[in-house]
Amino acid sequence: MRHSVQRDTRKIEPENRGDNAVGLDCARLWSQFLDDSLHRQVRVIHVEQEDGFCRIRTRAHGLLSEQKLDSATFASDLIQYLQQSLPTATVTDTGLVSHISIGQVECQIECSWYEALRGQVLIIRLHHQRNIPESLEQTTLDPNALMVLRQQLHRKDGGLMIISGRSSELLCDLYYALLGELTALDEKVVSFESAPRKTISRINQVVSGGLYVVPDDTSHVFIDWQQTRNSELLNGLVSRYQRACLFVQAHSLPDAIRQLSDLSHSERQLATNISTLVEIDRVWLICPHCALAQQPGQLEARLLKENGIDANSTLNYANGCSTCEYTGFSEAKTLIAPYENNDLLRQRIEARAHDQLQSALAGNNKVLTIKQQHQALISAGMIEFKLAASG
Repeated sequence: MRHSVQRDTRKIEPENRGDNAVGLDCARLWSQFLDDSLHRQVRVIHVEQEDGFCRIRTRAHGLLSEQKLDSATFASDLIQYLQQSLPTATVTDTGLVSHISIGQVECQIECSWYEALRGQVLIIRLHHQRNIPESLEQTTLDPNALMVLRQQLHRKDGGLMIISGRSSELLCDLYYALLGELTALDEKVVSFESAPRKTISRINQVVSGGLYVVPDDTSHVFIDWQQTRNSELLNGLVSRYQRACLFVQAHSLPDAIRQLSDLSHSERQLATNISTLVEIDRVWLICPHCALAQQPGQLEARLLKENGIDANSTLNYANGCSTCEYTGFSEAKTLIAPYENNDLLRQRIEARAHDQLQSALAGNNKVLTIKQQHQALISAGMIEFKLAASG
């Protein structure tokens, strides 16, 4: 199926073409990137070197835009400039991390780069207070999903709530949104993070890397597991039946469980201590103003059938229009699938039968799995059909 991006036909023309052109151009354009990113709440900037020009892609609120820069070396020049100019940057061979100020907004910047066929590719990730939600209402969850998460968050029994998803950005959104929900509680909350991206009042945020000591009077513990990955911390929470939320970036919920099982001293204890399993994902809805219907071809019909989707579905795609800024997408939609732990799930976690977990989750008639939600949206023509979207 087709995918559209906003094509900006304007070219960014470098200025100051004297002996010091590289430094001046990079400084000017870098400042322009930061100001634009703050205004549009951009999180990721891709700078890709092509033959004779540089392609710059950004995504904001689900909309992808693209510009061309008339420079054959801008990506490598910008990498050199960032290495020399960013204050207090931690620099490695393939990237850097730094904290900077844009106006009066504190921002964490992560840069990584690699060599591609046509030249350097630079990926810039920006994290600042304005583009990280601090309440569930600021996410793209629907009211029913908000209610489900709040019920799980405020339950009185102990145990682990495992939240997994493919997108680190989406997990970050939910991490801080849930922390924000707890600021009104008269309880002690500890957040373990590799590098806090947003300061939450009344939350004790601990930078991971030192001793993992959870106070006895702590009511909630939040852990960015992708960055923490400490077996002693996990087993300490499990042995105390501590109420904790673990955010695990994984291809699927069974894969997240496998990661935790590999670090657990006892699969039985882990299986018993898990109270809730939550899987999240984000999809981009097709713009209804430029959506075009297409009957599935023979190959597409076969793929639809193999993925449990009605083979007679009408597939939609969109070339883009002025309403959607020529992206073909209308908005982002966050999907959520919460599961209560039950005897069948416990048995399969304890037996490390991770390949059978997906069928156990799908057998829960109260909840549609993420894959089933993908299938329903494809059948309704609300998202484009592609094999990856079907899970």
